[in-house]
Order: sequence, then structure tokens, then C-alpha cells
Amino acid sequence: MLERTQLDATQVATIVQEQFPELLPVTVEYLGGCSQSGPTTWPVLAHRDLAAEHVLCDPIRREIVGIIDWSEIAISDCSVDLAGVFHWGGGSGMKSVLAAYEGPVDKGVLIRARFLAACRGVGDVAFGLETERREYIESGMRALNFCLGGDGSAGNTV
Repeated sequence: MLERTQLDATQVATIVQEQFPELLPVTVEYLGGCSQSGPTTWPVLAHRDLAAEHVLCDPIRREIVGIIDWSEIAISDCSVDLAGVFHWGGGSGMKSVLAAYEGPVDKGVLIRARFLAACRGVGDVAFGLETERREYIESGMRALNFCLGGDGSAGNTV
């Protein structure tokens, strides 16, 4: 699965080149060179589409109060859901989640999560460009910034 995701994201990154040429070399280098190997965790029940729009928050208490849209639920590697956290929360979001996460998470899981978040970021930018939806472009660029080290705490997390 990860090899196919890597190939797809690298190919989609070329679509982004016209609009964001300064981002492409770093992104393609990261996607192409990312090591996806590492210890495998045991399977967990995963949401598999843990995007910000599926997380319900109480803005006053600043707490997550629910997760919606479980249509992609499956037994999977926990890095798939952690990628969603990294995509919209960066390293600081990941640290917050890991502080409460009860399962084991090793460096291999975090590397895969960051890689999958970067792939999703490239996809968001490409989709936003194709459909002229600025919110997807901004979300994807933010995620790529997190994944490529723009979030000050990301480097220490993964």
C-alpha cells in the first residue's frame, strides 16, 4: 500500500509544480526518499479518513467531543489515522494526541504517519488547483509545511 501511495503522490506532485515551483523539489525529494520501513504495529481498528472535518470539537473547552464519518473503518496500521492528525495538527498536534494515546507508537509508525500526511497534502493541493478550491490548496500547503519541517516541533516528533 505504501509503495503505491508514494508513487501516486510523487506523480501528483508534478501537477503542483506549475503553481508552486519552489515547493516541488523538496516535496518530491522527500516523497521519493522517505523510508517507509520500520517496525510494524499490530493491527488496530482505524477510522482511515481522520480529516479535520471529521473531528468535532468543543471550542469553549477546547476538547474533541466526537468523530464522524466512519465509512472507511477497517483493521489497519495506526499510522493511517495518525497521518490525519499530522496533516492538520503538525508535530504539536501529534504530541498532544500521543500524550493520551494508549497503544504503542514507535519511530517507524511516526515516519509512516508523516509520510502519509505529506502524500495527502500533495493530493489536497492538486485537488484544489484542479477544482479552484482555495481551502484545499491552503490545507495541503499547511500539511506539507508541517511534514517538511515548518512546524517547529515536527523535527523532534518524527
